[in-house]
Amino acid sequence: MEDDIPAIPDRRLELMLVCAHPAIEPNIRTPLMLQSVLGVEAAAIATAFTVEPSAHGAAAGAGQEAHPAMPAIPFVLPERHDLAERLARGVLEAVYGAYAIDWQFAPRGAPIESLSAEALHLALVLAELLPEEPEVLGLAALVCLSEARGPARRTADGGFVPLGEQDAKRWDEVLIARGEVLLRRAPRPQQAGPLFSTRAAIQSAHCARASQGKVDLVALQRLHRALLRVAPSLGAAVAAACCRR
Repeated sequence: MEDDIPAIPDRRLELMLVCAHPAIEPNIRTPLMLQSVLGVEAAAIATAFTVEPSAHGAAAGAGQEAHPAMPAIPFVLPERHDLAERLARGVLEAVYGAYAIDWQFAPRGAPIESLSAEALHLALVLAELLPEEPEVLGLAALVCLSEARGPARRTADGGFVPLGEQDAKRWDEVLIARGEVLLRRAPRPQQAGPLFSTRAAIQSAHCARASQGKVDLVALQRLHRALLRVAPSLGAAVAAACCRR
């Protein structure tokens, strides 16, 4: 029932859901959330999405001129039956994008303080709000498992430490355990093939090194192949190829 919808406990998440209104062009939604709601600069968004900063700045700031109907969009949260669709329209991508942008930019000295922590918080809020949505659970698991490696991700001078060279003893066991619980609640990637659950399963395979001392390369390659089917990319292809070594 509609009355059973729990209240959204985070104002930023409310704004992001409004930004996912179907009247807003799909290519504008995620940068709009990142820039207008989470305060990420256009240059950081552009680098993360590999486009010119002006493209995202224009998309996030000039929507009214290009789309006259946008000023009439009501500031109303979607109904329960619309939530999943709104999430698919960019909210999940924006939350994960905020996390990825944070750790990409921190070594360069561009401070986006605690943005990864904010992304983790929003992902967990979404998982509580929609505990039956596979991609919401997958996103929360993905951010937990990725953030768990944060303490070992950089050297003392801010440089990146390759995943295979990180000291697994420095990984956050609590976050890994939380991520695993969330992932177990989501469908198996090889069956349903959801994007964030597949990514989370890949991170889980890497995090297994903390408890097992090694990574199952056969399972990891299978997961990368599943990711290639869901979201083909050069990075996924390279990662799958590396697992064969």
